[in-house]
Order: sequence, then C-alpha cells, then structure tokens
Amino acid sequence: MQNKKCFMISLVLMFALIMLTSTAIGQANYQWRMACNEPEGDFGPEYGHKLAEYLDELSDGRMKLQVFPVGVLGDCDDVIELTITGEIEFCPACASWIAGFIPETNVYSLPYLLPGEWELLIKTMNEGETHKIFRDIYAEKGLELFGWTSYGWKWVSSTNNPLNSPDKFKSFKMRVMAAPILVATYEAWGANPTPMALGEVYSGLQLGLIDGQENPLITIYSMKFNEVQNYFTNLFHAPFVHSTVANKKFMDSLPESDRQIVFKAEKLARDWAVFEWQKDINDEALGIMLKNKPSLVVTELTPEEQEPFKELAIPVREIYLKEEVGGKRAKEIMDAILRDVKEIKL
Repeated sequence: MQNKKCFMISLVLMFALIMLTSTAIGQANYQWRMACNEPEGDFGPEYGHKLAEYLDELSDGRMKLQVFPVGVLGDCDDVIELTITGEIEFCPACASWIAGFIPETNVYSLPYLLPGEWELLIKTMNEGETHKIFRDIYAEKGLELFGWTSYGWKWVSSTNNPLNSPDKFKSFKMRVMAAPILVATYEAWGANPTPMALGEVYSGLQLGLIDGQENPLITIYSMKFNEVQNYFTNLFHAPFVHSTVANKKFMDSLPESDRQIVFKAEKLARDWAVFEWQKDINDEALGIMLKNKPSLVVTELTPEEQEPFKELAIPVREIYLKEEVGGKRAKEIMDAILRDVKEIKL
C-alpha cells in the first residue's frame, strides 16, 4: 500500500513536471550570445550588458544574453561574419567595420551630412526613408538591423593651435583610418591625411610623425592622447556610428511575442547607450583629462565657425557615390538621407 502511495505521488509530480515543461515550451527559454567590436567597458559591451538586463526583465527571466568583448570570439571582422552566419545572435557593429560587408554604411562617415543637434541626428538616422532602405540592405546580408547609435562626436586634437578654421589644417598631418572618405575630407580642408593604425597613434604623435587625430573623447582619454596633445576641438562634423544588429534567420524564427520583446529591449538599451551612457562617459573622460592637465584647451565650434568646413566638405560626397566606396545603392541612400535631413524634425 505504501509503495502504491509513493508511486501515485511520483506520478503526480511527473505530471506536474510535464505541465511545467509544456508551459516552458509554450514560452521558451533562451540562451543567446553577443560578440562585440570593442573591449570591456567600451560601447559594445556596455550596450550588450544593458540589453541583457532588459531582455531578462521583459521576458521574466526567459531570455539570457551572454556578452563577449572583442578578441574572445574573434576580431572585428570575425564577429560580423559570425552574426551573418548565425553562429552568434547579436552584434553591435561599428560602421567603419561593417562597411567592409555593407559599403553603403560609409555614408555616415561623410562630414556635415547629418544634423548638428544630437537628438535630431539620432532621430534622422533611425526614422524615415534611409533607415527603411538600410533595413532591406542589411536583410540581404542576413542581418536584422535594429537601429543606429553612436558614442559621441569625433573631436580633432592638435599640439600647437586649436583646429578651429580650415586654414589651421594647411599641411597638417592628420591621422586617419585608411578610408577614402576620411582621406578626402581632410584633403578638402587642406590637411595631409596620414593613415595609421590606432595602436600606433600615441607614438606617432610623440615622435611628430603625425600632428593630430580624430576620435570621440572617451577614445582620446582611453588611448591617453591627451598626454601628447594640447588642443581638442569639436567641429561637429561627424559622429562615431554603430549599427545594432542580429542574425535575421534567428529573429525570423522567434514567435512574434518574443520578437516584440527583443525589439522593445533593444530599443531601450540603444536609447540608454546613445542618450545616457555616451554623454556620461564622454563628460567623465573630459573632466578627468582637464583635471590631470588643466592647460588643455577645449573648443566647440559655433554654427558660424562650422560654415567654412561645411562648404569645403560638400564635394567629398562625390567620393561616396563611387560604387567601390558607397556600394551599388549609394545614390539611393544619399538622396534618401538628404530628404530625411530636410523633413525630419524633433
């Protein structure tokens, strides 16, 4: 009798377990991975950890995301390829790296193309016709494009004078990435653009091989360029842009209710990164640099001071329209973004 009672209890427990499992199947549990282009503490991992928090919260713990900084699952090109093939689910891909796969993204390297007001700039990239076209282009590559974000304006730095007018760039040896648009931009302003790996910039500045460089403030601080440069100038010419993506087949395979949770969590994490994190981290970096070196001169150009740079930069857009630089849909993208800049308001 006792054995029969134990058997019945076991049967009930097994039935309850089956019911719980069925519920779990109805609302599946997930374990996902994100690989980043940057080290821990930089934009990608910080955005990823915030996305993991929102996924966990909005799914009542069913959705877990593990975040890997650059180098763990591969270098910058590797993590984009892994996302395209579906070996990982998510990736925050900076435009300069994903341009090797989707050259149309080079459009966001163009100077003075986007609005100079931060909230309007972000809205312009994420709403309107251009974003719809980019979603189609990314989908063709096997990627779900969530949106565009940034961790700040690119600042230019120098040793002897603030770079606040084009005449200050005459024969100035400006370190740039080996990208046609960046090279053409600084040539248009009279500089001598010098491609150089980021890891070589500090010694290049120290030895006088280059006179200056451009990067967001947080990068300038983390790379310690403030130790060998005295002037930092925000031309408001371009933000440092990222696109946030996932593997499209993976996203399409999710139940619609779970897809909507992912979209909502991602939007919350992206907004946090672009409106809170980037401002806090750049303000903190600038504050520390000024504290450690009070002689630093920080300049932000007025709209009037930006005008000569804007005029000289307009011909650079022709570089983007070359298929080898901007891809097959470059003109379509350029026309769309010019319309969006004109039409989208806060």
